[in-house]
Amino acid sequence: MGRELLTAEAGDLRIAGVILLERACDNPALESLLCEYVGNPLYYYDVVTWLDRCLYASGRFGEGFRARLRTLSPLEA
Repeated sequence: MGRELLTAEAGDLRIAGVILLERACDNPALESLLCEYVGNPLYYYDVVTWLDRCLYASGRFGEGFRARLRTLSPLEA
């Protein structure tokens, strides 16, 4: 369900999609998704930055970004 939200016009829906996917996917799946996503003709910077933060921020920063996403409800995003 989260993938189709990544291209929604509303930013809160896109971030809700990131939240759902971060909860459901492991790192290799998220990396694959990120590569696929930026290869699309239309993509949104907020999606790219949240996925990038979750995947590549080092140490406590990466853990903090993922923890922040996990505290949000997809409806609150």
